[in-house]
Amino acid sequence: MSAAQQQAELEETDTPTNERHWVTPTLLMRVTRNRVFIGADLLGWIVIPVLALGLRLDGYFELDAFVPHLMLFIAVAIVVKTAVFVSFRIYRRYWRYASVEDLLLIVVAAAAAALVTGVVYFLLATTIVDVLPRLPRSVPVIDGLISLLYVGGTRFAIRAAERLQHKWSNGYAHNRVLIVGAGSAGTMIAKELDACPQLGLKPVGFIDDDQLKYGRTILGLPVLGGRNDIAIVARRMAVRQAVIAMPRASGRVVRELRDICHDAGLTTKTIPGIFEIISGRVQVSHLRDVRI
Repeated sequence: MSAAQQQAELEETDTPTNERHWVTPTLLMRVTRNRVFIGADLLGWIVIPVLALGLRLDGYFELDAFVPHLMLFIAVAIVVKTAVFVSFRIYRRYWRYASVEDLLLIVVAAAAAALVTGVVYFLLATTIVDVLPRLPRSVPVIDGLISLLYVGGTRFAIRAAERLQHKWSNGYAHNRVLIVGAGSAGTMIAKELDACPQLGLKPVGFIDDDQLKYGRTILGLPVLGGRNDIAIVARRMAVRQAVIAMPRASGRVVRELRDICHDAGLTTKTIPGIFEIISGRVQVSHLRDVRI
């Protein structure tokens, strides 16, 4: 995990336990960090119901008859969706480092918001605004699906822009790197190098002896072959360095990989053991020379 990601997690967890699930003045002040998303969402809660109704009616020719209930639905959506998203802490996420967990959170929050919005609307429609025709029952469902796409798209657009920026910055890296080991440690190193272009290392692919991974793509990087292919791959990809990302490998295996890389004209680095990372003595970005 990079230093920026660690800082982002610290920012997300700096709220006292008794404030995490309640709307408080302190929380509302912190919510303003994402005021651009709040404004975009409020605009979306107004536009999306109109779009959902238009899709349901296959056009907007009969829209005038539904205006009273449509206005009611929009008002309910603004209040309910904003409250649900604040409760799920959607506006406190640091979207530059969005992950699968954040995507799942958006799905759950959008589903909860759609369900509550639909229930509240139909309750109010039958007790307060008794004007026909009411909105079709499928409108809240369509509205929820569009809201999910809208919220997920706006958030992960930031993540995509961040990755493109790193790719662009890393395009000028001096050292092209092979990552030896396409397991959890190798993918961790690939993420770290991609997030830190200032290291001057650009990963171009993985080397792994698992033949089931050959030709596959991991984090946008291909698995180029096994250890016996290192020399060929190094010449073809103009690689100057290899990172051995196999912290559980025996000394014999590490020596063999080092010798293969040395014969191919590559300098070799390795990563610390997992126990060293957990203990806090080193960080994942602290690559070091192979020491036998």
